[in-house]
Amino acid sequence: MSAELIGAVAGVSTVFGLLALIAYFFLNFRLAALKAEAQRSVRSAVEGQGIFNASQVVEILKTFGTDETRLAALKELAKSQKATEKSAEIVYEQIKSSTHLVDLSDERSAKYKRVTSGTASVFVILATLATGYGTLTNSEFLSALLGLFGADHAPQPAPKVFALADIQTRQGDGKSGELRDVRVTLLPPDDQHPNGRFIATWKYATGSGTWKGSQAVTIRMKGEGGADLPSPKAIGLDRSKCHYGEGDPQTTEGDLQTPFNSIVNVDVIPNIASGHTGPC
Repeated sequence: MSAELIGAVAGVSTVFGLLALIAYFFLNFRLAALKAEAQRSVRSAVEGQGIFNASQVVEILKTFGTDETRLAALKELAKSQKATEKSAEIVYEQIKSSTHLVDLSDERSAKYKRVTSGTASVFVILATLATGYGTLTNSEFLSALLGLFGADHAPQPAPKVFALADIQTRQGDGKSGELRDVRVTLLPPDDQHPNGRFIATWKYATGSGTWKGSQAVTIRMKGEGGADLPSPKAIGLDRSKCHYGEGDPQTTEGDLQTPFNSIVNVDVIPNIASGHTGPC
């Protein structure tokens, strides 16, 4: 609660001001109760899996509109929790089995609309009475209250997922391998990560290339018009052995060095291998 509102509450001396205060707290209490109800419903569906918390699942359900995008987001979060994609599929199947959970965002929006419409009517009546009451002495409280009621509380932004084509890795005299199934996920900011976080995954296949030595990968953040943005430090590939077949799954993550909302694209760029290498 803001300092202005606290001061105004302390100065409430009219019936209209007191009723407006009660209506404001009633609105916040009802919205908090609905949010808690939604999280309890999701928690009952995913209980025991130990992968996500209820707020993460609720956010994904209301952000993404199709099974494919919802499942993809759950898989990305499962990777960040060191869990398998299969466990994410199991969780989503449990969610799909409850129709009211899959349609959570629509149901919750409808409930919010009913609650806020009813409460808004109370505010309209109070505002009309207050306007006609020329001797109202709590104008500071009314201004602070209406300012909070009309504030725009933006929803949490959705994660950004970038899937890239396979990328060749090279040493000075030719091809040394390939990065496959490259995916970079950007997570929105929170209290611990003011700019947000990134999770990068790929499968590193050396094939007939080389091993040993050192080789790093740069994840370059891009802004509007392809502008280069501050990016994380280069990340070393695991070249401790030859990786055949589909490749060795590798994951790296860290804090974003530039604000989440300013990033519109990413590049993954392997540096040239250096040091003593050997053929695979």
